[in-house]
Amino acid sequence: MRGYQPVYVWVADLGAELSCTTLGSPGHSDQHRSARRDLAEYAVRTVVREQNMAGEVEILRCCDVCGGHEHGRPQVVGAPLHISASSSGRQAVVAICDSPVGVDIEILDKTHEPPTNVLTTAEMTTLQGLGHPERWQAFLRLWTAKEAVTKADGRGLLAPLQQLDVSGALRLPCTWVTLEGTRWYTQVVEIPALGVPTGFIALATGAPARIVWRTLEPVSSGAHQ
Repeated sequence: MRGYQPVYVWVADLGAELSCTTLGSPGHSDQHRSARRDLAEYAVRTVVREQNMAGEVEILRCCDVCGGHEHGRPQVVGAPLHISASSSGRQAVVAICDSPVGVDIEILDKTHEPPTNVLTTAEMTTLQGLGHPERWQAFLRLWTAKEAVTKADGRGLLAPLQQLDVSGALRLPCTWVTLEGTRWYTQVVEIPALGVPTGFIALATGAPARIVWRTLEPVSSGAHQ
């Protein structure tokens, strides 16, 4: 995969002992958000250190639509890096790249029918021909790809999801997706357990990218400061 830009991806269990040590004690949703934020800061500081970037870095939120800082995608201040984060249940993922990137993670734990109001007509037709749980697996492939693309785009769920066709993600692990004229290189990876998928992680970048999987390392209290 020569010539492919690297995208660094951290996956963490917010309920694991290691996460409690390095990210703070998770529990309710606000604690999970705090743990995810700490994971993002840990990942950014790791890349900054490994690439010998100088200066202090900070992660802020900024909405590309309204300009507000209470929501919107995270942005790295002080380093030429782009970041995206997602969580589902206890699982969290952070992706870092030197160009715009979007990431999404979804755990397969659904029993009701998947929603169809975010799908194109072709995508809905494909799902209707599947049984359960194959229908949910297919939906999560589509949904994680859509979320990753719209996060990389910057608009998130404000983007026209019903016009965003990501059906290629059902056939190929890597595919090009077009959102209003802009192409995104999209990858969907299974989260396996006992030989069957328990969820999916999707990544979207503006150019072909190779995933560099990273793991958390035990750190002493205050090591992230």
